[in-house]
Amino acid sequence: TTPDAATALFEAPTPPALSPTLMLTNAQSALQSGSYLNAESNLSQLIWFYPSSPEASEGRWLLGEARYVQAAWGTAAQAYIDYLKVSPQGPRAAEALLRLAGAFRQLGDNRQRCIALAEFKRKAPRPDATLKARADSEIARATCPPA
Repeated sequence: TTPDAATALFEAPTPPALSPTLMLTNAQSALQSGSYLNAESNLSQLIWFYPSSPEASEGRWLLGEARYVQAAWGTAAQAYIDYLKVSPQGPRAAEALLRLAGAFRQLGDNRQRCIALAEFKRKAPRPDATLKARADSEIARATCPPA
């Protein structure tokens, strides 16, 4: 390698020419079309280059969704945890906790599943009908010790 090539290895990557909004829109389109790997790539770049943007917060949630639908339970759980760390009161926090509980169930970790469900109940004491139905379904799948 030439000195220029070696130096290039240590340079920070150049941010994409796309705005965070356009990156999120592209990822959403990829998800809707079932192109999950493309969506993951777009979302990962969005989160990397614009970590504190509102779009990156939504991107963390969507990254969890892209992985969840592919049954990539461990990495889906991590994406939901990342979302909750950055946006603990975010608009998707209750949904993220439910998905997190589902991912932990799939991973066979009932302890973490129950912790996520307890946190869901705390954060969303009166969820809308759709979220309540999803929560009731998840709660019915396995028992948790009394809180």
